[in-house]
Amino acid sequence: MDSSASSKLVFLALSTFRQSDALITNTIRLAKEKGQELFVGFVVDVNLERYTFDAELPKGSQLEYEAKEEILGVFEEKAERKMADILGLAEEQGVTVEGQVIVGRFGIEMLRLIQEKKPSIVTLTRSNRPKWVLQIFGSPVDYIIEHADCAVIEDYGITDEAKEESEAPRNWWSALFSFKRTQGHMRYGLVVTAVVFFILMVLTPPPESLVQMMREKSPLGYFLQSGTGTICESVNKVMGQELTPEQVAQKAKIMIAILFAAALLWATEAIPLGATDILVGALLYLFSILPLDAISKAYMKDAVFFIFGVLAIAVGVSKTGLDRRISLVLLGKVRGLGSFCFIFLPLLAVAAGFLSEHALVAILIPVLLRYYRTLCDKYNIRSNRGLAVLFLLGICFAANQGGPGSPAAGGRNAVMVGYLKDYNMPISFGEWMYSAFPFVLVISVVIGAYLYFAFRKQIRIPNIDLGAVVREEIRKAPRMSQKEVVMGLILALVVVLWIVTSKRFGLGGPCMFAVVLMIVFNIVDWKDIQSRVRFDVVGLYAAACAMGVGLKITGGALWLARVCINALPESLQQGNALIIMTSFLTGIMTNFMSDGATVAAIGPVVLSMASVSQIHLWKLGLACAFSSSFANILIIGTPNNAIAYASGVDPKTGARLLTLRDFIVYGIPVTILAWIVLWLWTILGYWNWMHWP
Repeated sequence: MDSSASSKLVFLALSTFRQSDALITNTIRLAKEKGQELFVGFVVDVNLERYTFDAELPKGSQLEYEAKEEILGVFEEKAERKMADILGLAEEQGVTVEGQVIVGRFGIEMLRLIQEKKPSIVTLTRSNRPKWVLQIFGSPVDYIIEHADCAVIEDYGITDEAKEESEAPRNWWSALFSFKRTQGHMRYGLVVTAVVFFILMVLTPPPESLVQMMREKSPLGYFLQSGTGTICESVNKVMGQELTPEQVAQKAKIMIAILFAAALLWATEAIPLGATDILVGALLYLFSILPLDAISKAYMKDAVFFIFGVLAIAVGVSKTGLDRRISLVLLGKVRGLGSFCFIFLPLLAVAAGFLSEHALVAILIPVLLRYYRTLCDKYNIRSNRGLAVLFLLGICFAANQGGPGSPAAGGRNAVMVGYLKDYNMPISFGEWMYSAFPFVLVISVVIGAYLYFAFRKQIRIPNIDLGAVVREEIRKAPRMSQKEVVMGLILALVVVLWIVTSKRFGLGGPCMFAVVLMIVFNIVDWKDIQSRVRFDVVGLYAAACAMGVGLKITGGALWLARVCINALPESLQQGNALIIMTSFLTGIMTNFMSDGATVAAIGPVVLSMASVSQIHLWKLGLACAFSSSFANILIIGTPNNAIAYASGVDPKTGARLLTLRDFIVYGIPVTILAWIVLWLWTILGYWNWMHWP
């Protein structure tokens, strides 16, 4: 088979672990229907001997070498026989066919053959490796799908029901200890882990330190209800009960258990996201953590309406095509990967210090996804997930780290401003910017550099000149329609309301107003919102807000903060070491709870240590507030992550482009870099040269 036929070729990719009769039969039929030739590649996995022996053989020994050669030889013979059967079956159907058996690694060898043969279609199936293994180590099939410059049909001829049935555990007992996803999209092994952990937390008595905290008079860091002097009295007033300190401490401990169990379920998607969202509320009800009305109010925070609103606004912007117009201003100067990482992202970080970073993320992501699809189509590439992840996470990380820029950037900054005022050390808007702006400028460039070097080899598009693509599309686009003009006015109105009236109406109020206007002016209908807004992600942030309220009222958040701070050696409780450890602790906690709740719980505790350590109060307060913006690792840490995750799908194919694993893999290095810049450039750097009043 010569290369002249390469443009009319169907490629069947098989291996010892990746084959099925349905796949083979349907691929032969596909080649016959299209009148194309068929090439069959069969890889004998080099790691087969690992699955054959119960114990490992001595590394590098002659015994290991001989056993490996013998095992591979046996499976290679089986592959040759299988190949002969496939070739014979194809020839019987009148299909011109060629095959090749290779010993190697499936992803590497198949991609090499695909690049050599240049087929029009590749068909393949997956092995039965556990999902958690695929999430951690990746999948050869995903590697092929991402890098093959042609259509790839996965599990061709196998129905979703048959696939789920084949992957499901054999019986209910094995299902309880299996990490595979079942037909109901459950991973019961992880669910059992979360349940056992939660039960143990409920049955064990609360620590004595937690009980003693409930008896403290006016504990620092806890806002008591009026007319009360201890956390126990404050909780009793909220609940309308007469609980003992031990009983209140038990509620706080259960609240901490809910936090960690929900974080595990969200991070692993052991049950659907929406189910975990509801589970949090159910547990709050079941264990009477809060009064019923308080739980409902906790789920209906301003941030929840804001997330729903910006996702709905993004639907309107995308449906009207207004994102194309906006992109001319926002992305018209991006000439390539370098300008995106080193110019656009720093400018976005600066803007996030003054405008709502969540709104910027919500507006920009649909624009970038649209032009991601345009670039792929322009170069005839099915997909380039590396480029999509760069766009989505780049926007997210730049906006997150730009948050410290000014007090107006987020609620956590406003909380810290209030704390500093309560401690008789108020800080003005200009003084905050003077302390924060050099940090934002440097960290934005550092993040741009990291993303540039992390993704440049994953981008298969020759030139990501977004400016050229944007200008060309705008040139060809028709004049602005009436709906585009109206959507633009609604968007501008929302931004103005965010800036001018956010103290009175919050961020969610203008969003709800905008959704109503979009429906009234027939820009979107309710079906558009129902089908295109990820309500499970909205519910996720609602549940996170409810957990924050529960942790705050029960004192669980305050106790967690104390435990972490008290665990520090005495040498780290003074001077710049204390500031650094404060930022480290805050950065860890903000990934598991909202940034505002993190600052609310930790801020008063660390500020109280300033006089003992002879540290300027602003330094501790600003370090805590800055680090609360480092929520880069989990999607529950900030609305930016939730918006990116909910919106991160291919506009053309609907395929998910961003996963929870991407946040972990790339978010951890970004968070570490943010800490390094904060510690070396800010705390140990220019803060030492500044004048502190």
